[in-house]
Amino acid sequence: MAEIKDVKVWSNPTKTEYRIYVHATDGRDGCLYLTGNSFNAKGSKTGNLSDEEWKQARAMSVEGGRWHTVYAQPKSTRPARRCPDCGGYDCKHECNANHKK
Repeated sequence: MAEIKDVKVWSNPTKTEYRIYVHATDGRDGCLYLTGNSFNAKGSKTGNLSDEEWKQARAMSVEGGRWHTVYAQPKSTRPARRCPDCGGYDCKHECNANHKK
């Protein structure tokens, strides 16, 4: 089982059709038809992702009962969060009294 690379929510311009596209790190992908269309039934899945990978995608992108677009990145490539006041990485809010403590 590969890790999920991203989950994208797609809708048509009139917001009458919704799909969930999921991509795995090994190049496999899948599509979940939330509303269905004339070619695919509501709730049907296409692609070659396992049930476990669909569960992983759902766990990382469903919040409040709704799917959200998520771009997963390996933790090693995420930049550290910088202080908005001083621009430092490790000020621990000692640089400015305006920080909420």
